[in-house]
Amino acid sequence: MRGVMGRVVPPTVLLVTLVLSLVLIWVLSGCAGWLLHPEQRNALSAVRDGDAQALSRSLDAGVPVDITDPSSGRPLIHYAAVRGDRETMVRLLEAGADPGYRDDAGRGPLYYAVEGSHAGAAEALLEAGADPDAADAAGRTPLMAAALAGSSDLVNLLLAYGADPNRRDAGGATALSLASGARHGDVVRWLRQVSALPAAPWAVADVVRADDVETLRWMLDHGLHAAAVWTDDDGRPLSLLDVAVAHSPHSAVLILERGGQAVRDPHRALVAAALHGDRARVEELLAAGADVDAVVHGGDARGRTALMEAARLGHLEVVRALLRSGADLHMRDADGADALWHAAVGYMSSRDDAARLTRGGGRDAVVAALLDEGARPGAGDRHDFNALHAAAAWASGPSVRRLLEAGADPERTDRNGKTALMYAAQYRNGEAAAILLEYGARPDVVNDFGATPVTYARLAAPGGRVHRLLQGAGGREYGPPDTETPPLSVDLGQGRLMELDLPVAVRDVAGYDVPAKLLPYATDCRGHACRLPPVVMLPPGTVVELLHREVARDGRLHSVYMVQDPGLAGLIFEDTVHGAWPPAGGAMSQVTIGRMAYIRSMPWVQTYKADLPAATGGLAW
Repeated sequence: MRGVMGRVVPPTVLLVTLVLSLVLIWVLSGCAGWLLHPEQRNALSAVRDGDAQALSRSLDAGVPVDITDPSSGRPLIHYAAVRGDRETMVRLLEAGADPGYRDDAGRGPLYYAVEGSHAGAAEALLEAGADPDAADAAGRTPLMAAALAGSSDLVNLLLAYGADPNRRDAGGATALSLASGARHGDVVRWLRQVSALPAAPWAVADVVRADDVETLRWMLDHGLHAAAVWTDDDGRPLSLLDVAVAHSPHSAVLILERGGQAVRDPHRALVAAALHGDRARVEELLAAGADVDAVVHGGDARGRTALMEAARLGHLEVVRALLRSGADLHMRDADGADALWHAAVGYMSSRDDAARLTRGGGRDAVVAALLDEGARPGAGDRHDFNALHAAAAWASGPSVRRLLEAGADPERTDRNGKTALMYAAQYRNGEAAAILLEYGARPDVVNDFGATPVTYARLAAPGGRVHRLLQGAGGREYGPPDTETPPLSVDLGQGRLMELDLPVAVRDVAGYDVPAKLLPYATDCRGHACRLPPVVMLPPGTVVELLHREVARDGRLHSVYMVQDPGLAGLIFEDTVHGAWPPAGGAMSQVTIGRMAYIRSMPWVQTYKADLPAATGGLAW
């Protein structure tokens, strides 16, 4: 390489020069603080440490309040905002610090205070005149930072000082779309009330990915263009419907209704059309090659197919169209349920309501259509809850009769030993109960909890139609409801301390979407009447403390105990007795674990102000 005078400069010289230059830059940047006067360095350290007294001494000694850190270009007030120390912030503002000073990223101290969820420092800056709408280089405002952080208090504070919820950042996002994409439900609900304009379609894609159907509907109602198409980072066209079919089937329904189109794979809109009950669109997509057994993506679908979705919503004509195209009616979702199960259950979810979906009709016609095509009448989900159980609980007589005629066993039980007749009694379905009795269902069968159909009928409606029907058919209970100390406990004369006179199998029971978190036993149990093996067996003689006891209106005696013996000390369990247990003698009583999510609703928590993690030694949280 030749130099400016034409002489050749060896490459090694150039390399050494480059390295020395980089080292010099590094040294200067690392020692930039030494460019400050010692008292200025003290002021900077005081702000970083949150030492208001040391800061006051530096300011009183004449240190300018607007000095900046040479290594970052930030003034003292920015460091106070990052730390969130209100006292230090107020001292700087009183000394004349500029609440609107922007750093190289275009961010003022208010943005950093909000980003760190420091409400006190943010309020001090707003009181001093900081602009609540000051946007950084990317167009992000403090309100957007608060929404993204999920801070309801800061969102309300900024709005009270005039922050504009309708501003968009450089990517087209609004505070509402950012909060939705980050799944901050409380902030989202509030911002929907105060906002007036939607985000850009490409920013709303994050709302769709978060499966926030309510906010998507709000955006569409406020002017969002459902058919907008844009290009992604790879330069490929993309639409809201493309995003929705991959992440949120209910969002896809809304977008399809408003004229949205899929530009990448139009066939994937089949599920949205099925949910909406649009037979013509379903047939059109099937004719164009859509996969009739495609699995639903996103939301709460858990492996459902278009046939399952159409069946649960009662869209008979869509069900028939899918069956004509060869839909597999024996496919099962992630919970082991098939299309017949979904037709019999026929539930509507909160996402259905958000998408304003409606049932196409009753259960009976769809149940019959599926059975005519060869659906198995006795197939159940992973908890052995089957279509007959569901029909007995929620459907009308024709569905129950049709299932029985097709071979469904009236004595088939779920995992807890409950029969279809018990479900009919529990849900006061007199028509179903009468048909089940006609087909030989036993009114005196006992389930795993010692209850009979008569027990469920009494608890649901004492003396009601189903109760009388079952008693007239010979049904009975095994033992009257307890109203005194249950037989598993013997009072030791020490007030609330008791000793178990029978071994107790402590089980963990969870309902829909409620994870059981009890050490050393943990599970992600979901679904109908989910029951698990015993967590622990408490032997006779175990000392427990009675924490709470009450008699419910239906006659059940409810008690909450805490184990006192070493090893399991602090283990909390509950016992609800509605009949003599066990029903036919034996030596085991059955109780359930009280987890934090359930125990918090019990009166004793308020009465005793119990700290569950502390009380259970970490067993419950």
